[in-house]
Amino acid sequence: MSATIDAENIPHVIGGSIPMEGNPISSYYGPVISPDQKTAVELSSVQNEDGSNSVAVTVVSTETGTRVGNPVAIDGSSGSAQFSKDSKRIYVMSHDDANDSATFAVIDAATGEQLGGPVTVDGRYGYYKLSDDGTRAYLFSSVDRYSTSNTASFAVIDTETGQQLGDTVTVENASYSNIQYSADGKRVILMTTSSNPYQEKSVRIINTENGELVGTPISRPYYSNTDFYVSNDGSHVYTLDHGSQATLTSIDTATGTAATPIDLGNDTYASMTFLPKGDRAFVTMNHYDGTSQVAVIDTANETLVAQPIQVDDQSSWVTYNEDGSRAIVTSYNWDGTNYTGGHVTVIDPETGKVVGQPIVTDGYTYAHAFSEDGTRVYVTSNDYVHNTSSFYVVNTETGDVMEQPTISDGYLNQFQFTEDRSQIRLTSVDHENQTTTFALIDAKSGTVVGQTNPLNGIGYAQPSTDGSRLYYTGHNYDDNTNTFAVIDPETGSVLGQPVTMTGEPKSGWNYYDDGPRRYLTSSDGTVTSLAIVDNHTGEVAGGAPVTVEGDFKYLGYNADKSRVYVTTEVDNEDGTKTTKVAMVNGETGALIGATPLPLNGAPAGPAYANADGTELYQLTSDEPGASGFPVTRLNVIDPNTGEVLDNSVFAEGYPVTSGSATIDGHPVIVLVTADSATDPDPSTISTIVIVPGTNSQPIVLPGYASASGYDTESDVLYLMTARYEMVDGQPDPSAVTTYLAAIDLDTGQLVGEPIEIAGVPTGYPATWMNKVGGLQYTTSWTQAADGSDLTRVTIVDTETGAVRTIDIPGKPAAGTIRSSKTPRAIQQTTVTNPDGTTSTVAVVIDSDTGTVVGDPITVPGSRVGSYVYDSNGLSYSADGSRAYQFTSGENPDGSASTTFTVIDTQTGTVVGEPITLDGSFDSRAFSSDGTRVYLTTKSFDEATGSYSSSITVLATGTEAPIAVSA
Repeated sequence: MSATIDAENIPHVIGGSIPMEGNPISSYYGPVISPDQKTAVELSSVQNEDGSNSVAVTVVSTETGTRVGNPVAIDGSSGSAQFSKDSKRIYVMSHDDANDSATFAVIDAATGEQLGGPVTVDGRYGYYKLSDDGTRAYLFSSVDRYSTSNTASFAVIDTETGQQLGDTVTVENASYSNIQYSADGKRVILMTTSSNPYQEKSVRIINTENGELVGTPISRPYYSNTDFYVSNDGSHVYTLDHGSQATLTSIDTATGTAATPIDLGNDTYASMTFLPKGDRAFVTMNHYDGTSQVAVIDTANETLVAQPIQVDDQSSWVTYNEDGSRAIVTSYNWDGTNYTGGHVTVIDPETGKVVGQPIVTDGYTYAHAFSEDGTRVYVTSNDYVHNTSSFYVVNTETGDVMEQPTISDGYLNQFQFTEDRSQIRLTSVDHENQTTTFALIDAKSGTVVGQTNPLNGIGYAQPSTDGSRLYYTGHNYDDNTNTFAVIDPETGSVLGQPVTMTGEPKSGWNYYDDGPRRYLTSSDGTVTSLAIVDNHTGEVAGGAPVTVEGDFKYLGYNADKSRVYVTTEVDNEDGTKTTKVAMVNGETGALIGATPLPLNGAPAGPAYANADGTELYQLTSDEPGASGFPVTRLNVIDPNTGEVLDNSVFAEGYPVTSGSATIDGHPVIVLVTADSATDPDPSTISTIVIVPGTNSQPIVLPGYASASGYDTESDVLYLMTARYEMVDGQPDPSAVTTYLAAIDLDTGQLVGEPIEIAGVPTGYPATWMNKVGGLQYTTSWTQAADGSDLTRVTIVDTETGAVRTIDIPGKPAAGTIRSSKTPRAIQQTTVTNPDGTTSTVAVVIDSDTGTVVGDPITVPGSRVGSYVYDSNGLSYSADGSRAYQFTSGENPDGSASTTFTVIDTQTGTVVGEPITLDGSFDSRAFSSDGTRVYLTTKSFDEATGSYSSSITVLATGTEAPIAVSA
């Protein structure tokens, strides 16, 4: 039988390695590939003979693997490249630190030639932006000389020709403060701020068709009362001069000509804003006498729509509804100490006049939102003098308040629409009296739904997932109490009775599961309270919280939550500690047993019930024993009577994972102990495993608990431990033994004997463990008989207990890697050769059977790769049938090389031959269809102190299906 393999399906070099000068400037993703996948570009940094730096641009045809044109040199030491959307142009940006400049160049992707330019501007902090249609590039740069001054530069480049349009716009002693674009793309508006030798702010308008200035720059002293504004579509720039006299001037960005200034009258401070559709603008002007004016501007005619509107106090906000048919101005009165009142003024932007009469408010006023149809606006004012807040629903069609304002103690801190926006939920907080008031408002009429509800504490209301209830939680900072209440969102009424408990809030206050009950705990350090609250009715089970002596530590439940367990810690006068466990009936809220159970020692974890709920386990730690480890005690409690059934002292050791944990309903306790807690002999470190409720003896395993896995089908816990000796702060592989134990959680007993695996678990002290089907995999690092590194993959058949090992030369390069695309796993190792070079060994393993597929594959160098795409140096084809491996290392003669290897994951063989290229690995990128990889390598010449590099196009061998014939 013979196989005929299409040449296109064998990995091979397309064309040849293309030499490049200098050190590659690769992006994080490798060489840059064009959108049509036909061209690649790589940049490299070159040090010239005169000491200057340049960026070399190398363009490569991905179809032929040959250079396109000659390398293009651009001044600078670093840079980046980008293709145009149509793949015809390459845009290169370089930065020259030495000359404090930035350069932009356009390269023809078809010829590799530079078009026009390049364009260089002062300032190494350069960047560019393409126009929406891609025909222009806008180059911005800024010189930062720190101790002297800044310089801002701007240039327009035609991306079709690469030529600069017009002259570079340079603003000395300035930096950019804002950059905007007109909607039609024909204008760029530059706003700069200068600092030295004098401060100035200025606006320049650039014609993007020719790069020329439109009109003359508009400048004002920095400290002058002048601000610049740009219309929404960029068609106009406005200068708002204010101070003793307010003047608004409009400049047409198309022509640079200014309209006749609009005299707005006397003022002290002014600001401007636009309606979304841009046909109206508003200028608010605040005066020294405490009054203000609002001017409505017709932006089409650059005239006042009407005489400015007089407002009796200081304007703060202008906002508008969605269609721009109404604008709202909120204002405030400041007496030098407090906000004593304000107004809400509704304005018709079409006429520039007030709708109705301004509405008088009680304090600092601001608008929250409009209704969806724009006919209502919702306004709040906070009266800081009288410690009250008011809420107003204003009819924007008439300017009237829909109802008398809703007044609450304190200041508003929460405004929220219901899901259908028919109602508004308000909460206001009164810090003086430590209360929060909840109110529900009809969004159309402004009337209060139900009653306002003052509640203890400073808090907020949180809706349930289905919106059927609101949950209030608040904390009173004066008396250190917490309050919880259930609110009906349709009526605004509190359901049941609010529950208040002393101390800091612990568990249950932030609720994310709309189950039938909430379990609230609170503690002041000496007493802990538990309240079980019905999330629907607000009723407290048992009528009142349960109190337990001690500081809160843990809260737990059984599977159906018919039992709730609170664990606290009590500090005794003699310096010892006591654990108290309160068992509470989850339905009635009644204590089980006469009192909370006192147990010796501090709690070492929460209380857990066994799978059938017949026993409760609480782990406690007494004072240290002779070894210095705490004496750990397992307390077994009857959850129905509250009686202690057993409190055996079974070990001295530190609990792992907070003392206890449940695995699929099985409580499991893991302890680590040794001959000494302060200076342990590594050979005495042991792991103790207890599975409560199984009546089994504790399982003692040698070594420190390292990792675990769980088989849900067979209820088996796999626990890995490691016993080791340290040499120079590292585990000595020759003196480390790894143990893998299988523990049946139904019986609490070992399944067979622990398996000894020589060596250190990969990723020590943790490890990689993976279970596939009935096989459990572990990877460890050990040493062969000759002292060389050895990687051992241990495979345990969890059904039969059979153990197989796969020994691979070398130190683990990674844990066993299993791709989600294939049932094959690949274990890589690194071998140090006698001549000091390295090799990588790859073994393909069938994850389903645990057998080696093919023979070990050895290639020169150590694994390398990009963290973006690779899994420990491996990439995979889309169907998982190919694994792509990159390795790189030093050759015996001191030179470096990089090897690309394609592995057939089905057969465990190399597809074709590994391809080795000169130079160390720098970066790589795959084509979008996976048929090409673009590999960049580099070399350093110590004699000349310079780099050389190359880019190579490689076919991955996945061009077409492999043809096999007999």
